[in-house]
Amino acid sequence: MPARVKSGKSFSVNQVCVLRRKGLSLFMHVVPNTQAENLEVTEITFEELLEMVACEYDTPYVQLSPKFWPAYNEVKDFKPNKSKKLPPKSLDAKAHENLKCALRVLNPSDHALMDFIKVLIRDVQEYKTLSDRTLGRLSRNILDIHALDKDKKNFTNEVLWIRNSLGANYLERILKRIEHQRNEVVIALLLQKA
Repeated sequence: MPARVKSGKSFSVNQVCVLRRKGLSLFMHVVPNTQAENLEVTEITFEELLEMVACEYDTPYVQLSPKFWPAYNEVKDFKPNKSKKLPPKSLDAKAHENLKCALRVLNPSDHALMDFIKVLIRDVQEYKTLSDRTLGRLSRNILDIHALDKDKKNFTNEVLWIRNSLGANYLERILKRIEHQRNEVVIALLLQKA
């Protein structure tokens, strides 16, 4: 398969869907209305993207319209809003909330632990390299300002297990490994109203 694929197909609405690779992660975006004056980029799940791009082998190709390129470039230039809330029920959101709370409720004199929690927060917000299993460890029990000492200890043990498993500098190693990798569009698809 070529490094980049740009294609088109008939669909119920005019939009552009894009699958991008950034480091080790894949990101899915859509411009929901290519006819709009101001193009808006929205992040979507892989399942949503798959639903939109799925087609039969003999699905007719739709020529890329002039509306495709502005939308495509808008997605290429898109920088996600890091302050944007994650879906509230997602593992990422729960883990992120617990990690932020941990900075407030755990012993601040354990600098190594606090520094690693900050690395985990950065990863969850920006890079998304943690597996669902690891995110599950961080989100299993809700941590808040009213947490019991037992809950704080359990959370600390989970963070320490992750640090021992991945290494305290795991994110730094990943970023070094991918520093020369370009962020690139893998698949872009024009969905055009028939």
